[in-house]
Amino acid sequence: RLLARFGPGVLAVVLTLALRWPVSVYMDALPRDPNTALHMVIAADVARSGDLFHLGGLDFPEAVAIRVVAVPVVLLAALLGQVLSPVIAFNLAVTAWVAAQGLAMDRLGAAWGWTAPGRAVAVTAAVASPFALLALGNGQVENVAVLPLCLVAWGAGRSMWATGGGLVLAAFCSPYQAVVAGIL
Repeated sequence: RLLARFGPGVLAVVLTLALRWPVSVYMDALPRDPNTALHMVIAADVARSGDLFHLGGLDFPEAVAIRVVAVPVVLLAALLGQVLSPVIAFNLAVTAWVAAQGLAMDRLGAAWGWTAPGRAVAVTAAVASPFALLALGNGQVENVAVLPLCLVAWGAGRSMWATGGGLVLAAFCSPYQAVVAGIL
């Protein structure tokens, strides 16, 4: 009974740690994808300046106006960056965000009455789908946005706040994810 209740959620965390290896364990390791370094610079700049719309480190002394994607991850990394190094903060933020996708899918499945094995399959699809793996491999964490879609799906017909919150969260991940959430 305990496994049926918590098993899929634990699976989400274990899968995330395995898929994010080695940065899920060696948090000071720098991923070698093309986008992570830029996201880290943005998170570190937001942690320093508090400005999400201008990047001061690129065109000193004038800040460059930017449109940030992956806002939930960047904000979490900026918050963690107050006490951790930018690399550790960003790796921890991405790992937490990926685990949250699986946990959201588990909770959606539970709300819809799915069995534990069904929720485990859904969690695996949320965390380890080819799309998610490709996005994470390229450092495109803005495209890992199952959590907002789960909010929209759960809120449809139940709560306009959950549906609206899911749409806004999807838009802050990426405009492309907002389109998907809107269609859902």
